[in-house]
Amino acid sequence: VVRFRDVQVIGLSEGQEEDPVYLQAGQHTVEQADLHAATHATTQPLSPATAALSIYPNPATQQLRISGGEGLEVSWHNLLGQAVRRDVLGSEDSLLDVSAMPRGVYWLRVTQQGEEVACRRVVLAR
Repeated sequence: VVRFRDVQVIGLSEGQEEDPVYLQAGQHTVEQADLHAATHATTQPLSPATAALSIYPNPATQQLRISGGEGLEVSWHNLLGQAVRRDVLGSEDSLLDVSAMPRGVYWLRVTQQGEEVACRRVVLAR
């Protein structure tokens, strides 16, 4: 049995009956064909862009720093899946003002040149 502490669902596979779920855990992506039966799992290294991405502090209160790539686009989504904010980052290390945003849990979908780099959960607290 392998246990991961911070596992995040990053996407569903298309066109397969089992609908495998891809999970991000540390420096690897885990493909699990059946999460309930745990029949098999394969891993592959994360892309360099995903491995280099850093989002902190989490939870954040006033500012959120995103580093690891130039030209990143960040889409903020609430727990209902609604897009609530969009940021385009011009430098490799950007500081975002989140003081006016309501506290809560958000999913950040990070893309670079149209390709998804990561999906991360961020908590805004006061």
